[in-house]
Amino acid sequence: MIEQFYDLKPQVLELDRKTLELCRDQFAHLEEIRDYNQLKMLRAFTDCGVEARHFLGSTGYGVWDDSRNKLEEVFSRCMGAEDALVRPQFMSGTHTLTVALFGLLRAGDTLLAATGRPYDTLEGVIGIGEAGKGCGTLQEYGIHYDEVPRYRGAYPAQPRLYPAQRL
Repeated sequence: MIEQFYDLKPQVLELDRKTLELCRDQFAHLEEIRDYNQLKMLRAFTDCGVEARHFLGSTGYGVWDDSRNKLEEVFSRCMGAEDALVRPQFMSGTHTLTVALFGLLRAGDTLLAATGRPYDTLEGVIGIGEAGKGCGTLQEYGIHYDEVPRYRGAYPAQPRLYPAQRL
């Protein structure tokens, strides 16, 4: 098909054909995943009763915002979750986790990282070392931090976890 749009040498066309043949199984697998996810989305849209009116604009205040509620219903169904919070105001995963941590933890609480130290961008949110110092970290708000070092394997070192628990 490409030769209909470009004047390519026969050697290049043959290389293209061979390359596509080598990748055929991988492409077929990716297309299978794509088709499954597309049908999952279409089913969620149908089951959630998404209508044309749900694609209209909104005030942005969330008041009587049936469209936003419908979007969250579709997301929760697709992800197999109890509920979903879908907002353009969350700029990244770190930002979303920060909002959740500040919303759930109170002064005197302890945040326990049961699978080792969190990734570097969360260190400034928590206040590990000098990261985030003076910017309103969890530790500056009186929230304690403790961690259980991660050892071999993908699972927490359970015997090491229990002494860290202060229930």
